[in-house]
Amino acid sequence: MRAPDAGTVANKRTSKENVVVLAKEAGIKLEVKPWDFLSNIAKDAARGWFVKRAEERGIQWSQSVAGFGARQGELDGLFQQITDPNLRYPEYYTLPFHGYDQGNLSWLAAHELEAATQSMCLGYYDGLSWQDAQ
Repeated sequence: MRAPDAGTVANKRTSKENVVVLAKEAGIKLEVKPWDFLSNIAKDAARGWFVKRAEERGIQWSQSVAGFGARQGELDGLFQQITDPNLRYPEYYTLPFHGYDQGNLSWLAAHELEAATQSMCLGYYDGLSWQDAQ
């Protein structure tokens, strides 16, 4: 019986497993989980693409986010007034999702909501501006 070649074995592993094996073979000690590292790179690249595309098509993403950020103190105060400290959100709202490490209920997600929604309109109606698509 013949031993399987390295390519066949590697093809049966997940990408995450292949990164771990390669790191071990190269003598690299992984302090960061390889999949987390790679997914963060992909997440950041995808997010950058969405922001760039939106701004190239007239959506003032950065300006919108900065505007909400400038009002963060006011928003924090309002949040404290209306928050029920006994309320426990389902875990899926607080886990990393769609590029938000703290989940969909993070301030970054809230600040980007308007621009992201306008950007999503661009994909549905080819050739229209985000204003017309709404």
